[in-house]
Amino acid sequence: MVQNIINGKYKLEDGNYYTDFTKRHINDFKENYSKRFINTLKFKHNDINNDIKDIVSDSIGIHIRRGRGVRIHEDNSIDLNLFEGWNHEILSEYIRMKIKNMPAWKFFQWDFIKDDVYFEIMDNILKKSPNQKFYISHDLKYEHFERWVEKYPNNLIFKNQFYELLSNWEIPIELHTKNFLDLYCLCNTKEIFRVPSSTWSDLASDYNGKTGIYIEFDSMEEMLDKVYQKSLI
Repeated sequence: MVQNIINGKYKLEDGNYYTDFTKRHINDFKENYSKRFINTLKFKHNDINNDIKDIVSDSIGIHIRRGRGVRIHEDNSIDLNLFEGWNHEILSEYIRMKIKNMPAWKFFQWDFIKDDVYFEIMDNILKKSPNQKFYISHDLKYEHFERWVEKYPNNLIFKNQFYELLSNWEIPIELHTKNFLDLYCLCNTKEIFRVPSSTWSDLASDYNGKTGIYIEFDSMEEMLDKVYQKSLI
């Protein structure tokens, strides 16, 4: 099937597909396969692509991972210190979601990064460039970011801001549409604060040659140095 896909002789029909191999394995079918095809993915209407890029291309992407696979616990105890400043109802909903996944906690591999870690980075960037926009790519409900919107009412871009654009082209706002829209927006930012060991962050970086900045691995000074070196602001 993979060989037929590469040769352009196989068309995916309706159904659910997933890959169980890495891009390195594609070398078994195609010699010197050195880069992803991700940069060819886009909406079929170029007007949509252009309208999205006009808004996000000068923004800095922030990939926030807090859904499945993200640790908020030590053994079987939830670390409530991670949620300082959260709305009580939103926190309760989030904790309930996490408890449903409790049998899989032992497999979770990503650390939960607190709001204040992101806020400190954004505050430092905004000191130098008050009008800088940030595209927020996330795996939660939009309501979980009310605190962010209150703090940065003029600096954030989310995927739901483009729903009307897609609807005008009679594109149904379904889960897969939302997911691709989110990825396409993140792909077209000028740089990204990325999550380690994340295919989502990797794809968004590969799309237009971003290198990415790892929040968990660098100090604040090192991250800001990279921002300045890349002339992002």
